[in-house]
Amino acid sequence: MSEKITYHTIQPRALNTQQGVALLMAIIVVAFVVIISINMLTQSQLQIHQLTNIYNKEQTRQYLMAAERWAVSVLAEDFKTELKNAQHFDGFQDAWNTPLENMDKISVSASISDLQGRLNLNNLFYRGQVQTQWLNVYRDLLTLLKLPRSLADSLQDWMDRDNTASGSQGAEDEYYLSLKPPYRAANAHLVQLAELKKIRGYTDKIISTLKPYVYVVNDMTAVNINTADKIVLQAAMPDVSQKEILRIAQQQKTRTYQSIEAFMNQDSLKNTRIDKNLISVSSHYFKVNGHARINNYPMRLSSLIKRDIQGETTIIYRMESPVYE
Repeated sequence: MSEKITYHTIQPRALNTQQGVALLMAIIVVAFVVIISINMLTQSQLQIHQLTNIYNKEQTRQYLMAAERWAVSVLAEDFKTELKNAQHFDGFQDAWNTPLENMDKISVSASISDLQGRLNLNNLFYRGQVQTQWLNVYRDLLTLLKLPRSLADSLQDWMDRDNTASGSQGAEDEYYLSLKPPYRAANAHLVQLAELKKIRGYTDKIISTLKPYVYVVNDMTAVNINTADKIVLQAAMPDVSQKEILRIAQQQKTRTYQSIEAFMNQDSLKNTRIDKNLISVSSHYFKVNGHARINNYPMRLSSLIKRDIQGETTIIYRMESPVYE
């Protein structure tokens, strides 16, 4: 009796399917590992990039702080030099008017500008009172810049402490509370020029036009005739002829008036009415503009420096910002 032998044959299709699944799983695992590796590498590179930026930012900031200290030392030394001569005046011939450029092999530059060559908008309201003479100066400045004189009224209302609108374009709480969103008038000095955007009538274009000729500090400050632009000079001395104003402005680079008396005693000004309370030959407020670039990281610094009558310097504020190029 013969034994029956049974043979089991593995189907090729089933074998191919199992091999395909295994290969697919292997590919998925490899792809997953690659994705994780790339992600880890990307995160690592991002962290390195962030740390590099932080390092470059701090290094750039330190160079800008050095530029600020340079400005403080220059202003202090300028005061000491003038003190030896028992006089105090500021003009474009002073040491502070020479900019600092490229310390070491790193791109660093800084310059000092005399803010009192401009009009301090906070002069319009001082010690609880509207200062009419400065209000008129501002109105004349607006006219010279071909801007509406009514802007002086809305600025006055923003700073004064009453609730009565000035002129046809003045604005108090009633106007500002009707806006969306509503807010109130500050009834205080301006802190920054950017605050002008909140005041009735002041557009970005108007503020841009005003910026080269105005600034804000809390003190009452006169216009320095040695550094003021001809437009500011004309606004502060409206009875002086345009020809004479142009002469004064053109001579600023070569001549510095050391006293108001010396300025007033010129033959061309002897019979001209000038309010001596509006002008000066010295300054207390200066702006430092610094720019630095380290490893392609650019940064700017803007500082307001006060130098008092004793020659002591104080940093009122500083603003740092990266430069997007």
